[in-house]
Amino acid sequence: MTANDRSGKLTRRQRNAIGALLTSRTVQEAAKAAGAGEKTIRRWLDDRNFVAAIEAARAEALKVVLQRLSSLAVTAVETLEAVMLSSAAPHSAKVRAANATLTNLLKVREITAIEERITRLEERLNR
Repeated sequence: MTANDRSGKLTRRQRNAIGALLTSRTVQEAAKAAGAGEKTIRRWLDDRNFVAAIEAARAEALKVVLQRLSSLAVTAVETLEAVMLSSAAPHSAKVRAANATLTNLLKVREITAIEERITRLEERLNR
């Protein structure tokens, strides 16, 4: 069953509640934003189809955010590079840029190593 199939079973109020749940800090805030009762939303949160639709919506929202961040990555690196190499930039800005660059590089290396390990483990399990 796809996310669209799950969302097709939802009412308009439930779809509104999902949007509100994704953008609100609390169930109470989400209920108010969606125009639904807090008890109603809590009851929906016990429904696996509703929860699955929330998870699908959350995954789609994350996908959009990651696409936007990816489109900014080159500009971000160029900005860090410009600050690090600028003779006009204050020493503290250069240090922060260098630190951000190294920190993020190490994170990428760590994540890549973890992904490789997981892939190897999955291959072993599928033999």
